[in-house]
Amino acid sequence: MELQRFFWLVLIAAAASLVQSSTGFGFSILAMSLWPLVMPYKTAASVTAFSSVTMILFITWKLRRHINFKGMLYPLISSTVTSLIGVYVMVRASDAVMLRALGLLLVLLSVYFIFYGSRISIAQTPRNGLIAGAVSGLCSGLFNLGGPPMVIYCLSSAADKNENSATLQFYFAINGSIVILLHLLAGNIDLQIMQFSAMSLVGVAAGTLGGYALFQKISLLWIRRLVYGFMLLFGLYLLIWG
Repeated sequence: MELQRFFWLVLIAAAASLVQSSTGFGFSILAMSLWPLVMPYKTAASVTAFSSVTMILFITWKLRRHINFKGMLYPLISSTVTSLIGVYVMVRASDAVMLRALGLLLVLLSVYFIFYGSRISIAQTPRNGLIAGAVSGLCSGLFNLGGPPMVIYCLSSAADKNENSATLQFYFAINGSIVILLHLLAGNIDLQIMQFSAMSLVGVAAGTLGGYALFQKISLLWIRRLVYGFMLLFGLYLLIWG
C-alpha cells in the first residue's frame, strides 16, 4: 500500500472513531464519506464494516452496564432481514451508482438532522422498533449507514446519555457483525480488504480512546453540528461528482 493511502486510511479511521465514541454514532458517516475517495466503493464498505465493529465492540463493553437489551429486540429482528437485501443489491450495483446514491442519502440525512432532528419524537413501540430496524438494516447493507434511523429511534426516549449510547452501540455491534457475515457470504472480502481493515485499527484505537474521554466531559451539540455540516458537504460532492 502506498504511504499516502495508509496516511488517509488511518487519519479517517481516527476521526471517525473519535466522533463515534464521543457522540454514540458517526463512524460510518465519516468513513463512508471519505474512504470511497481513496479506494473503490465496495472496498470502502467492507473496510468500514470490519473497522467499525471492532471499535463498537470495545465501546459496548465499556458501557455494558447501561444497555437496554429489551429495547433492541424488535429492531434487530427486522434489520437482520433488510441487511441481507441491502448487501445483495450493493454487491451487484456499480460503484458510480452507489456513490451517487450515498451522496443523496448523506444530503437527506444532514438536512433532516439540521432542521428537524430535535422536533421529531418516536415512541419506542414494537411496531416502530421493527420499522426503525428495517430502515437501518437496509441502509447498513447498502451504505454501512444504519446509524441515523436508530439514533432517531433511541434518542426519542427519556433515557440518560449512558443508556442511549450503550444501547445504540449494542445494536451496532450485532447488526455490524451480521453485515460482515453477509459480505463474507457474498464474496466481497479479499486479502486487500483484510489488510486495509487491519491498518485502519491504528486510527480506530487512537480515536476511540480519545472519544471515550471526551464523552465523559463535554457537551456534544457542537460536535453533532460539525458532523451534520460535513455530511451535507461531502454528500453534495458525491452526488454531483460521484
